[in-house]
Amino acid sequence: MTIMCESESENGGTDIAGYFDWANGDTNFGREFFSGTIGKNLEFDLHGFALQDSHSIINATYLGTLSSDHQIFDGEWLEGRPGVFTASRSDREARAEGFEQLPCTLQNGIS
Repeated sequence: MTIMCESESENGGTDIAGYFDWANGDTNFGREFFSGTIGKNLEFDLHGFALQDSHSIINATYLGTLSSDHQIFDGEWLEGRPGVFTASRSDREARAEGFEQLPCTLQNGIS
């Protein structure tokens, strides 16, 4: 999971946008772009809005909890065949390789 931008939300949480790189063998894979909010209590509500290079994945809504070190997202998705997931952040690794985190101005989920 890569978070491309973060900004303070009106409710005191954090607005975020980024993407998941999903991989489940050779049958389910692709990049899903999302935007959403992490609340002060570390609960998140994310909404997928676009797919790239995908096969057998769909845009979904994700609800769950962020770990206290802000590295692990545990939750569930609600569309298709609902299920649970765990995602770890990779944006810090991406920045170490030259990726710069962008200022967050969410507009249709794209910063």
